[in-house]
Amino acid sequence: MAPDAHAQREKYREGRQHWLETLYRQAFPPLSEWRRAPYGRTPEIDYMLGTSACRISGQRDRGARMLNLILYNYALSSENKLRVTSERDRCRAAGQLAVVSPQDRSALQRLVPAGASARGKMYSTRDAVASYPARQLRAIDPAELERRLVPLSEAARVPATLRDIAPVGARIKVIGRYAFVTTAGQTDAQLGTIATILDNYVGFLRSEYGIEPPDYHLTLYLTPDIAGVRRAARDIHGLDVNPVTLGYAFQEDLSTVAMIRGTQAGTLLHELFHLLVRASFGDIPQWLDEGIASLYEVSAFRDGRQVGLPNWRGRVLDIAWEMRPSLESVITSPWFAFDMTGSSSTGFMGPTERVATHLATARYFALYLQEKGALKRVYTAFRERDPFEIDDPASNALALVTQMTEPPEALQHSYDEWLRQAARRDETNAPNTVGKTLPTH
Repeated sequence: MAPDAHAQREKYREGRQHWLETLYRQAFPPLSEWRRAPYGRTPEIDYMLGTSACRISGQRDRGARMLNLILYNYALSSENKLRVTSERDRCRAAGQLAVVSPQDRSALQRLVPAGASARGKMYSTRDAVASYPARQLRAIDPAELERRLVPLSEAARVPATLRDIAPVGARIKVIGRYAFVTTAGQTDAQLGTIATILDNYVGFLRSEYGIEPPDYHLTLYLTPDIAGVRRAARDIHGLDVNPVTLGYAFQEDLSTVAMIRGTQAGTLLHELFHLLVRASFGDIPQWLDEGIASLYEVSAFRDGRQVGLPNWRGRVLDIAWEMRPSLESVITSPWFAFDMTGSSSTGFMGPTERVATHLATARYFALYLQEKGALKRVYTAFRERDPFEIDDPASNALALVTQMTEPPEALQHSYDEWLRQAARRDETNAPNTVGKTLPTH
């Protein structure tokens, strides 16, 4: 760990220890400093900051706002949603606040996004695409995950570091910042092509969004099929992922697992956005996170820019045209697939189809914003929000978007007119594009 990173980590340990000891005024400054560091925006940090502010004179309103924003920004388990909601409501109520309960303090380490740091994608035979939260089968020692991180300056260490956890029969190949672990049969030339695609993409993310890649190798597990994705998830990360997951990103060891055949690297681009964006924007709302990540899963690198193209998700919207969610509902709702599957259906649309239309709408709205030249401005506006000054996350989100586009009704009309044509085009795996490996049925 670099000296500056070590110093920042000490700020986290100091702030967390003060918080556990209910020394909230002392906890707040180091936790605030840690939040500004790379990978500092997490539900754990925001929860400690919010609950601390609630118990500092003159900061109570700010603490309640932070806790409320957690519910919009992060994919929490049902248990943790209740925990955050309860703390927010206590903070809003009149009267003196007791310290955070011992039970909630001991549960802090479990305050992580549902999915145990993994973000998976799913494809089904009825044109439905949905997020699926991975379930943790076993905990992996944080020290083990940290051992998997190899600095870019120590590339020779990569094979020995990954050999014991690599799938049976995997080939390990280091190209630049990428540690490929493949059971999908790619040749050195094909892996070189993928590395070039990724270099172009990572450079674009840096120049366009200010997303800096880490000083460690990114480990990319490539499998030929969905069964391989599931095995890797179980064996490498201790996860049970949905039987139709195409890929996911795992933050703690800077890795992705993806079904990739040949050089169709679209799923890697999708998952690398989820992985890399958290360095500076860990509290990115899911509609924006999913929208931009999926935008580049089918794209082309043109004149130094990664350009998203219409893809197979448009078919989802074309088929379910009358039951599509409005842009306002997608932008303002803290929607997550595992919540929606328990809600009532609209018309004849089942839960999976409803999730699919939400994800497809997020993707196509990002494509719309890209074509209107507004995507970068929207991204930056959300990243630069002050979490302590947002009273209503939903209305704030809608206001940020419409300030850079049009009023809600006009925006919906403009988007619908554009979508009628865009949804019927599909450039998935077209020549000169970054394609995406999809299951064959």
